[in-house]
Amino acid sequence: MSRIRVAVIFGGVSNEYETSLLAASSVINNIDKEEYETICIGITRKGRWLYYPGTAEEIQYDRWSENSDCIPVAISPDPNRKGIIKLENGEASFSKVDVIFPLLYGKNGEDGTIAGILRCTGIPFVGSELMASAACMDKTYTRMVLGYNGIKTSNWRMMFRNELCVLDERCRQYCEELSYPIMVKTANFG
Repeated sequence: MSRIRVAVIFGGVSNEYETSLLAASSVINNIDKEEYETICIGITRKGRWLYYPGTAEEIQYDRWSENSDCIPVAISPDPNRKGIIKLENGEASFSKVDVIFPLLYGKNGEDGTIAGILRCTGIPFVGSELMASAACMDKTYTRMVLGYNGIKTSNWRMMFRNELCVLDERCRQYCEELSYPIMVKTANFG
């Protein structure tokens, strides 16, 4: 029986690039190699998609994109051709993929962007669909959806960027309205 071909996608333009590299190297090192064949697709910090044929260690220590065997790659958008297209020396070659395992965090990853792209390909993928990813990436929207559906959450407040001119005033107000401990997080980052 042939192994299941898993395309592991890692890296990206997100501020959580390093987290993605650690997750990808862990998955690659721990996947059952008798059952799964891994195909690595790295996305550089500048957004280039590259087929990467090297080791998980090079990914972990962010040396993967220096590998001279990296070549440009794209995921086939044609649901009848489920796989990747490698571009080398002006020639395109196709490789079948059974499932995609995106390990992309933050922007262009867990915000639903990659889920939308992958949905168009018809290739099964690991993770949430576009709407769930997008709603959960933004903590404000998550709270609104949970509240609308009667799911209790801790008390919270939202502040917009244009309110930074009154930051001290808002901090005093929110500290009076909420009980300690108080956690401050950006709405759209990890």
